[in-house]
Amino acid sequence: MKLLVVCFIAFAFLFTACSKKEEQSKTDNKTGKKTETSAPSDENIKQEKRPLDLSGNALVHLNYDAILNNTVYQKYEVFWKGDMLKEIGNLIEEKAILTKYFNGKYVYQIYESAAKTSAWKTSRNKLLIDGFIGTVIFGFKDKKSEFTKSGTETVEGYECDVYEIQSKEFKCWIYKDVLPVKFTTKWKITYILKNADSDTKETENLFVQPEKEYDDMDKPRLPKTRI
Repeated sequence: MKLLVVCFIAFAFLFTACSKKEEQSKTDNKTGKKTETSAPSDENIKQEKRPLDLSGNALVHLNYDAILNNTVYQKYEVFWKGDMLKEIGNLIEEKAILTKYFNGKYVYQIYESAAKTSAWKTSRNKLLIDGFIGTVIFGFKDKKSEFTKSGTETVEGYECDVYEIQSKEFKCWIYKDVLPVKFTTKWKITYILKNADSDTKETENLFVQPEKEYDDMDKPRLPKTRI
């Protein structure tokens, strides 16, 4: 008899628990409330930009797009540390690669395509501030007096000072007085920073130009004569 009573009580307890669970499920269905854990939204997992070490002591890795007529026609990858910089330009329309090595005093350049390969060097202080990342970075550093500040603006999440060289139709957005986040040239080309980090490990000989015969652009050119 006692066994029968115990079984009855256990059955009643299970029945009550199941009924409550079913009732809760119906309530959730009516209210549309989800009982399972949902995946985090893009907004929740979106992270702020990582701080960049622009002291000159860390290796900074940058990626830029060059845009002309709303089309990306060149892409650049840059490795930069202090006075050393390597810039790899993918010249999409030309199907060529232009690599620049900024090694303090000189800039070594190598142009490679299916049709030809050429190499030359020039003094850094003779570089024009043009549509290449390295020339803008070091041009702003070496020749800041030529720039006129015209305002401030946030670009790609970076608080930038805006500078211009009106005589050259050149405009740039500089982050922390060091990093060009965006710049435009007289050829109506816009260069914009797409990615930046200062966590990349430096590989051996990263900034050392290959052994080549470089044409010295600083030497005066002698006119060709016919014999």
